[in-house]
Amino acid sequence: MKKPIFIILFVLFCFLLAIGSGFYAYLTSFKPDPEKEKEIEKETDPIKSPHERINVLVLGLDAGVIGVQESRNHKRSDTMFVVSIDTNDKKVNVLSIPRDSRVNIQGRGIDKINAAHAYGGPELAIKTVKDLLDIPIHYYVKVDYEGFKQIVDALGGVEIYVERSMHYDDYAQDLHIHLNKGLQLLNGEKALEFVRYRHYPNGDIGRIAAQQKFMSALAKKVLQPGTVLKLPRIAAILPNYVETNMEPGEIVKYADMARHIDYNNIKMDTLPGVDEYINGISYWIIDKSGMKEMVDDLLRDIDSLNSDIRIQVLNGTGEAGLANRVAQDLKKEGFNVVGTGNADKFDYENTVIIYRDGNIEQAKKIALLVGGSELVQKDFMDADADILIILGRK
Repeated sequence: MKKPIFIILFVLFCFLLAIGSGFYAYLTSFKPDPEKEKEIEKETDPIKSPHERINVLVLGLDAGVIGVQESRNHKRSDTMFVVSIDTNDKKVNVLSIPRDSRVNIQGRGIDKINAAHAYGGPELAIKTVKDLLDIPIHYYVKVDYEGFKQIVDALGGVEIYVERSMHYDDYAQDLHIHLNKGLQLLNGEKALEFVRYRHYPNGDIGRIAAQQKFMSALAKKVLQPGTVLKLPRIAAILPNYVETNMEPGEIVKYADMARHIDYNNIKMDTLPGVDEYINGISYWIIDKSGMKEMVDDLLRDIDSLNSDIRIQVLNGTGEAGLANRVAQDLKKEGFNVVGTGNADKFDYENTVIIYRDGNIEQAKKIALLVGGSELVQKDFMDADADILIILGRK
């Protein structure tokens, strides 16, 4: 359910809800209770800049243990992926995390990443993903199977070509999948069977590929003009099955941005790795080197040229540790910071970005990251750097 949930929540939840202000009332229902919000705020990261890339962790929960009281049913995340939104260039990237990924879960040790939610809810799931990918997580969205089914039904089903017959029964999970090969209009129940089927030669990776195909079909359905007539029913369903820490106003803001996104250019990928059995348990062993490259590309949008640009950061405010903090942020974006220090004075009002000829694009990107309001080209700088940042109060 990795990719379909993204379309439901980002396209429906943003693009379609942006059509009319009448849906604002529905959005108020998404806010968690105050006590839960305090716990989640400890793990989610504040947005430091209006130009910052926004990362949203999306969790699709399984059915849990059949017959257990809902309040005590500790559900695993059958789906986990990060939606990364570039608010400047109006681009969206998606990184899927296989549910069997072998990771360290704080307080629990080595386990599959899908267990994090069962152990500690969205808070521990967020913490685990942040530790794994070394990125900030600003928001989370949690959806269960019933909501997925009802939304697909509200859309009138999704047409898709099933490339292989799918037959599987798991009585312990009350999971029964029976789909025949061929072009079909899948209702909510059958759509859920399609995205949950895992018995591919390459296991969960095959399922992710099928889900990407379903996402494309669902996107076409969502973006049909006739979908507008179904919005009241869809909007009424969402609050019952969706949990998020996004405020209604934030949803509306990203909804407006979503209208300008070319959904054909969304970049999607899955954490690289291999299947491996350890002590009789099947895990997805993540390729750490490949993961870093993928995270840099999809979630940080790091240009390989960044590491070739030498940067010096100087504190022009007198605020202790400011230059070092900014330097660390730049390093996370792949920039080569060669030095930090104090400026010639501590009364700079504006942050100044001084760059050598040929480095204007990198200077602009840095200005967005650090809030620089003055860009100055200077071919002969005293600093042994290509770009010199003098931090001001604003």
